Amino acid sequence: MTLNKENASYYGAIYIRASAKQVYDAMTNASEIAKYHIGGSGVEGEVGIGKSVTLSLPNGFTILEMVAKEMVENKRFVTSFVAHWSGDNPDDSTIEYDLEETENNGTKLSWCHYDLTSQVEGFEDGGWQWASSLKSYLETGEALRG
Repeated sequence: MTLNKENASYYGAIYIRASAKQVYDAMTNASEIAKYHIGGSGVEGEVGIGKSVTLSLPNGFTILEMVAKEMVENKRFVTSFVAHWSGDNPDDSTIEYDLEETENNGTKLSWCHYDLTSQVEGFEDGGWQWASSLKSYLETGEALRG
């Protein structure tokens, strides 16, 4: 499982002091996503191949929608990503996440965001904010929401 960094709009990697199972579970469980995701605390749906998960702001505005395309337990997660905050015609892009166990029960989480036809404000920085919030949530129990 290798990410194609050359064809990605954005690439990132972060080390998390948690097992790959803990990271994968947090990324693929809708009730867990609601606890750390920067895109909103209202989460509806269920994570699964072909199933839709939407995240919304407290005012009810749907900020993004994800549909899982590939799931390899504790190793890989691929999802579509539709950013509704980006306007009337949001990009339907894809994010690939690879999880790699490290020494001392840690995980290297790498991701590539593909198929962005526009450079919408917030995509690159949002990826880092999301990953930092996930890391904080798994390591301390508290998310980083700005």
